[in-house]
Amino acid sequence: MRARPPDDEDALLDAVERAFDAGDAARALDTAEQATRTHPDSVPARHYRAAALLQLGRVDAAKEAYDALV
Repeated sequence: MRARPPDDEDALLDAVERAFDAGDAARALDTAEQATRTHPDSVPARHYRAAALLQLGRVDAAKEAYDALV
């Protein structure tokens, strides 16, 4: 099995999921933001970013991020 490049969308989304599983919303946000920068049309990356913002208590920013998804 070949290693995926660090900016691979699936690799980034896997890293976000691992951060959420570890209870690390700040790391999830950082990684989701990296994913949205490298893959701006990725709905999962944008959703994870919004979810991380919400978990961090940044409700207004999370609402804006969720609103941008629809």
